[in-house]
Amino acid sequence: MGRRNYIDIDWPELLELIDGLDQEKLNRIRINREVIPIIFVPGIMGSRLKNKNSGERVWDPDREIMCMLMKYGGAWNSPAQRKRMLIGERFEPEYLVVDRDNPDHNKKFYTSEDPGRAKRGWGGVYWGSYGRFLEQLQNHDWEVPLQPSEKPGIKDLVGYCFEFPVHAFGYNWTDSNFNSGEKLAEEIDSVIWRYRKKERMCNHVILVSHSMGGLVCRSACKLHDAEKKVLGVIHGVQPATGAAAAYWRMKAGFERTGGGLLSSLNSKVSAWVLGTNGEEVTCILANSPGGLELLPNQHYTDNNGNAGWLHIPVKGGTELVLPKNGDPYEEIYRIKSQKFWRLIRPDWLSPTDKALTTEDRYGNEKSAWGEYLRCLKKAKSFHTKLNKLCHRTTYHFFSSNLKTVDQISFKDEELRSWSEYKAATDAGGIPYYIEKTYSHQLSSRGSCVIYANEAGDEFTSPPADTDGLRVFTMTHPEQFRGGGDGTVPQSSGFALAGEADSFKLLGVDHQSVFEDQIAVTFVYSTIINIAAELIEANRVTC
Repeated sequence: MGRRNYIDIDWPELLELIDGLDQEKLNRIRINREVIPIIFVPGIMGSRLKNKNSGERVWDPDREIMCMLMKYGGAWNSPAQRKRMLIGERFEPEYLVVDRDNPDHNKKFYTSEDPGRAKRGWGGVYWGSYGRFLEQLQNHDWEVPLQPSEKPGIKDLVGYCFEFPVHAFGYNWTDSNFNSGEKLAEEIDSVIWRYRKKERMCNHVILVSHSMGGLVCRSACKLHDAEKKVLGVIHGVQPATGAAAAYWRMKAGFERTGGGLLSSLNSKVSAWVLGTNGEEVTCILANSPGGLELLPNQHYTDNNGNAGWLHIPVKGGTELVLPKNGDPYEEIYRIKSQKFWRLIRPDWLSPTDKALTTEDRYGNEKSAWGEYLRCLKKAKSFHTKLNKLCHRTTYHFFSSNLKTVDQISFKDEELRSWSEYKAATDAGGIPYYIEKTYSHQLSSRGSCVIYANEAGDEFTSPPADTDGLRVFTMTHPEQFRGGGDGTVPQSSGFALAGEADSFKLLGVDHQSVFEDQIAVTFVYSTIINIAAELIEANRVTC
């Protein structure tokens, strides 16, 4: 028995009687495992971007915190500077590209045991947010020890039949998810081809997504014919029908959440970098189809199942609830009049530098509105094409029990005196929209207070008196009642439930969901389930 008999088989042959066994020798069966690459697709702002022409790194959340604050968060950084870096004069899909091959950055994840991580795209995603999850997934032991006395189940064979190298797919999150989905479909083809070039068996990939990355995956599978090459998809906290928080942040900026000292500090830094007020957020997200595709779409409902999610007080104590006819694009997003509840202030779309006069700052408003409508048209087209389509083998998890904006509401009150109005509009007073809000001294950081007349028309200059002047205040984060993950309400995270297997987390924050071990374990078990279905399909045909 000292001599050995080696038998090489492809993994499907494990399901058949194995020929060539020698009773006089020690039989060693060597299995040619199939490669099933796992491709991770991050959420919005989770991909590192650079200017295609100059090579300047314009979005790199992995840079030292002071570098990002200097680039985006300083009081000297105007909305115009932000727009120049991330959008340019007008949105163009190829203005930004993924910065995935930066040697200094890629030192963060290099190991001699696994030197190919950069070639698998790891450098293109936000390492500080996703790095631990990528390493856990890459280092996970998929082989279950088999007992000689027991017949293994289908799931027990997964680690012996397949290898799961982890890839990452960064994308230009300012671009439409339609285009990003097309690039992901091309990447899927490229990944499979590269393994086949090495003479490895590789026919499919598995997709794992975070947030907006779910829209990219669905786009690749259903709009760009990648579904047949994708074994299955796992979506994490996907805004399947959009999120009301996208509307709210374009009116009020990114919120500062509470918590302990470190949590509070991180929240303040995030708000400074991402946008402390409506103007800073609007000039980026409203000029990018990707940003607009996070708005509530035609299928969105609040957590109570109501299609109307924007609640507006009107004269006489009644309430206007929009959308009424299932078309938020026409009823809310395309409104250009002075109505205080409109999504977009046209003068915020293309701000110019602080030193210029008001007239020069907003002299390009007409063309800026046209560019916004161009981007909005792309977003509406994408929502219409994607509908609620998803891969035939889809699993998704969402989170609840955190205060999350699932609907937007305003309260109003009468402004009683001229002195009260003056106090409100003086520097250092409450946040306001009449004055220009590019200064951090005047930024709203999650609050939204607007002055309008009784007809709901917003002022662009101080009125002669305060007769009929009203103060409209939008729901503040502390007042949110809906359940969700803090960003995506449960209604949107659960929207694909009729088409996919769902798993509910409790109290897990949107951005840090892949730091939650329950979520990570769900990903492990789901990958095993998806791969086991492939083994089962081969077993049936044997």
